[in-house]
Amino acid sequence: ITQFVTEVKDYFGSGHLEGSISIRFDIWRAAFALFLEKPLLGWGEVAYGEQMLKAGEQGLLSPLVASLGSSHAHNQILDALVKRGVIGATVLIVVYLVPMFLFLRCLLRGHNVDVLTLAAAGLTIVVITLIYGLAHNPLGSHSGVVMYAFWIAIFGGLALRPQEAD
Repeated sequence: ITQFVTEVKDYFGSGHLEGSISIRFDIWRAAFALFLEKPLLGWGEVAYGEQMLKAGEQGLLSPLVASLGSSHAHNQILDALVKRGVIGATVLIVVYLVPMFLFLRCLLRGHNVDVLTLAAAGLTIVVITLIYGLAHNPLGSHSGVVMYAFWIAIFGGLALRPQEAD
């Protein structure tokens, strides 16, 4: 936490640009600028990477930051915005919100400890993936999608199944 605070102060105060936080801030700044150029449909995967590398060549970003940011924007929602536009980001948000609301509904309406436990576990998967997505792109890889979908399906299927009368 101390390192985070120090790097943020350095980035916004003195413009000191060394460290993972400042690299992410530069990637986010460049990605957001690209999003503003094509907000509806975005740039797509390949063109986004090309544009980031081009920004590095033009001196808008350091070459290191441009190469690190050329694969993804190090933020799940920003990555969806810049590559797939508002439409793609809306789909991503739905992927998070639908399971979140279903698990919350189970938590609020459930009386069975098993249902409550399963709903809490499912909600935890959604929230953890969403939080991790603030600094990375967990659903940008096949393994991330499979893990998220697998656990949401398992916990959702068990928590939402009809309960037998006790």
